[in-house]
Amino acid sequence: MNSYEYQDAVLASDLSSSAKLTALAISYHYNWQEANRAFPSVASLVKRTSLSRATIHRAKKELIDAGYLDSIRRYNKSNLYLPMIPTQSLHETAVVSHRRTNNELNYEYNNEYKEKDSEESLVIFNNGIQGKAVSLEEYWKAFG
Repeated sequence: MNSYEYQDAVLASDLSSSAKLTALAISYHYNWQEANRAFPSVASLVKRTSLSRATIHRAKKELIDAGYLDSIRRYNKSNLYLPMIPTQSLHETAVVSHRRTNNELNYEYNNEYKEKDSEESLVIFNNGIQGKAVSLEEYWKAFG
């Protein structure tokens, strides 16, 4: 997992806005290359997010309960955080990971994978899910 996959999963989730912001702030402190746990203090998270201490604590609990964060309390020290993507979220964001947008998927499929002579229909992707093929005439009536 890399930071983009985690951020995409968090932003695509049903988490509250404060939980999303807290997750992104914690992921900023996480060492993605060496997979070392992050240990920002609540004060650091408050400063980075502009949320209150109580909101940070609620957001961390929400993230832990939803499976987006693992937290270990160190004796007389700060918490250690491990960003995670829950299994059900992996399916939802798998196609659009690696910073691939719907526009990139649509272009790639309709211009590279289809035969060059076959321009009678387009396939439209939305959030990585393939939609129905429509004729160019139908497309331009609807979106033109």
